[in-house]
Amino acid sequence: RLRWRSGENIVVLVGMLDDQKFGMWLHGHAVLDGDKAAIRFEDHEPITYRQLDLWVDEIAARMSSEFGIGPGMRVAHIGLNDPALVALLFACARIGAVLVPVNWRLAAAEVAFIVRDCMPEIVFFGHEFAEVAAETASQIDKIAKPISLLSDWQCGDAGTHSNEFETDTGRLEAPLL
Repeated sequence: RLRWRSGENIVVLVGMLDDQKFGMWLHGHAVLDGDKAAIRFEDHEPITYRQLDLWVDEIAARMSSEFGIGPGMRVAHIGLNDPALVALLFACARIGAVLVPVNWRLAAAEVAFIVRDCMPEIVFFGHEFAEVAAETASQIDKIAKPISLLSDWQCGDAGTHSNEFETDTGRLEAPLL
């Protein structure tokens, strides 16, 4: 049982092992400590609990509406440990999906093995891993799974996010593996 106190407000979550309650843990902090820093990463501006909660809501909603991600479905991530991965972790928990973080140091053949084995509905990757993701996609037969760029869903300074799947070359049409 966890409790947050802020003035007269008390939020209690019981059974934190439940994925969706874990996903809502962040929301409790956003309500009570919204302007406090949730993530401090390298030399970037801190991301507040409120910004992170909004970012997580957007990612969760987009995964559900645009890719049909729901409870029990797998979502893979190839990328560095950065704020986008934290947001993806909470977004997956919020909708009951399972996050499969793939070690970014692996070769494309090893990444393809993991993706083939776990059968994710979508594979997110950072810009720096576009080549590995493309090579991975070329090694997987008969699996129609979209690849998207999580780093394009960045949290803005004011807590706003991109409304499109934008890439360096334009709108991402979610190519299939």
